[in-house]
Amino acid sequence: MQRKVVALELLIIALVAIIGGCIFISGCTSTQNNPWEYFPMDVNTQWHYKIFANSDNPLLRETIQWPHGTRVTTYNTKGIYLAEAGKSYDLILKVKGSSEKYPDGVLVETVKDDLKIFDVGGGLHKEIYWSPMNKDKGAVAINQEIMFDWSYAPFAFPSFIDGYSDKAIFFVDEPNEALVKQNDPNTPLIFIGTDYNVPGYNGQPCLHLLRQVSPDSLTEVDSFDKFFTEDMWFAKGKGLVHLEQKIEGQKSMTWTLEKFVPGNKA
Repeated sequence: MQRKVVALELLIIALVAIIGGCIFISGCTSTQNNPWEYFPMDVNTQWHYKIFANSDNPLLRETIQWPHGTRVTTYNTKGIYLAEAGKSYDLILKVKGSSEKYPDGVLVETVKDDLKIFDVGGGLHKEIYWSPMNKDKGAVAINQEIMFDWSYAPFAFPSFIDGYSDKAIFFVDEPNEALVKQNDPNTPLIFIGTDYNVPGYNGQPCLHLLRQVSPDSLTEVDSFDKFFTEDMWFAKGKGLVHLEQKIEGQKSMTWTLEKFVPGNKA
């Protein structure tokens, strides 16, 4: 097991209809002709990332919803990846097929996940979904939903309903505009703009996004509850090609796309 997760803090209790909502700070006018080309989701598309630990124990942060009855209890999960500074780890993702759950969405599988990136909250994930958000309203955004078995719910009397985490992982708008999930306002995803100086892609336009993760105002600041950022770059036809996490300004983890296998065009 490559992950340590601290005790969960109860943040809010919300109606099911509210959970998963998002706020677009502005309209979604793209600076690219077809920004969807920067997030391919064809079946059998595969990404092989090398994750380099720039320091010991990069941070993790997810918001997990556990339904019970007509309500949802939302937990903030904070912790670390048990990585050793100077070592590299593998992450291989593959689009397994189309999603019956979400129109235009896909089911994603982890072929290899050394750091247990997707096994959040101490429980092995069941499914991973990528799906467009508000596409019918002109938005360019992708949501990632990870499903967890009900047996991992932090309740004495579980409701036998699976839990899930969801967050925006791709978003295109005017430069420096943000997307904020209502269930976790402390982790906005910001579209920085187009970058032509990404290592390995010099001269090629890459879309630069930034996730900012602020400490929770309802919890005591500790070694897990620090401000950190994740800069992400997406290349046309390949998706995410580079990610850099920084904890309070110091680089802690770097993802680099080592191999890309295009999928089957519909």
